[in-house]
Amino acid sequence: MAALEVARLIVYIVLYPMVTLFNWLLFALTPILHLLRFLRSGLQIPLHIMASLEPVWIYLGVAVAVGMVAGSILYLMSSTLITLLHLRSNPEEQPKRVHHRSETNSRPSQARARRPLSARGSTDMTRPRLGMPLINPYIDSDHIRGRHRGGLMAQTILEEEDSDELF
Repeated sequence: MAALEVARLIVYIVLYPMVTLFNWLLFALTPILHLLRFLRSGLQIPLHIMASLEPVWIYLGVAVAVGMVAGSILYLMSSTLITLLHLRSNPEEQPKRVHHRSETNSRPSQARARRPLSARGSTDMTRPRLGMPLINPYIDSDHIRGRHRGGLMAQTILEEEDSDELF
């Protein structure tokens, strides 16, 4: 047992300066350690609040998943019905043919473009010229230019006036 006490004494003598130094550092750094603990507890408050709202997060996650599945099903059903019932407002566009003009064909059109408007003929779009279709002046310029907007947004629903004057 004497050997055990001697070993204990040697370890005590070796470790005593280190333990003393550690205690002095701990004493000097105590205010900073308390401040860091206080900040850590303040930063953990949002985490505790979010943990207490765990059922809400689960509910919202399931709601998002159900909404995405339901929206996908509705999209597929509506696009299938539109295709099956041919409800598209603009048909598939035909590929445009490119006409190549020779120089002799392009000169008269250039000369016609240089003439004043009065010499070209009528500028009234409602009166048809020979070979031109009748154009309704109430149609917007997109239809005149050949750009059609598709879907329900292209249809205008006009409101009726009230018939309160009769009563």
